[in-house]
Amino acid sequence: MLGRAVDDALAQLAQTCAEIRQRDEGPDLTIAVIPSIASWWLVPKLQGFQRLCPNVRLHLVYAVPGVSLEGADIVIQAHKGVVDIPASQVTVRLMHGITYPACSRGYFEKAKESVDFATIDSGELLHDETMEVWTQWMRTTGRITFSPDRGPIYQDFNLLAAAIFAGQGIAQCPVALFEREIQSGSLILLSDRPANEDKSYWMTLRRPDKPACRQFGDWATSLTDLGA
Repeated sequence: MLGRAVDDALAQLAQTCAEIRQRDEGPDLTIAVIPSIASWWLVPKLQGFQRLCPNVRLHLVYAVPGVSLEGADIVIQAHKGVVDIPASQVTVRLMHGITYPACSRGYFEKAKESVDFATIDSGELLHDETMEVWTQWMRTTGRITFSPDRGPIYQDFNLLAAAIFAGQGIAQCPVALFEREIQSGSLILLSDRPANEDKSYWMTLRRPDKPACRQFGDWATSLTDLGA
């Protein structure tokens, strides 16, 4: 009996200490996010959430193959079509993933100086993981003479982005992620014909009963046209 009472007392003490730490340090929130969203959308905007909820401690991890998402409160990923999520979780479509052919201003200006101006058909193409998107774009635009089978392939989107802004060539760029760069003129759109029209960026609240999780979800959706 005494041993059980001591165990109960220690358990209660541990719970009390945890609650005190929670009040002092604030709740933790783990967000698993794909590299493209993290670098080009989420991280540049995070100060806004931290000003809104200064007591929430954020942990950002990559949502990539081979990395467990078990401990994540929120997962932000790209999917095609509609996402099937368990009823205990909440999923919202943050942004579309539509892409357009684009290049850096440096590449564009340098290409214009060439005798053979490097249009999409003759320019250096950059690929994100596979040539699939450029192939899809070729089919939907009806460019029979266009061959996507050229240019380097980048396994990671951030490597591709580095190549784009280093003036290495033309890529299919997700305009929702590059709004600032398009508005500033550092990224030039070369066509009004899109690709990846069935792709979207989705946010899943895996623990929607957690206040910090809901707060982040409300904040994130308020930043997008789909959440406005």
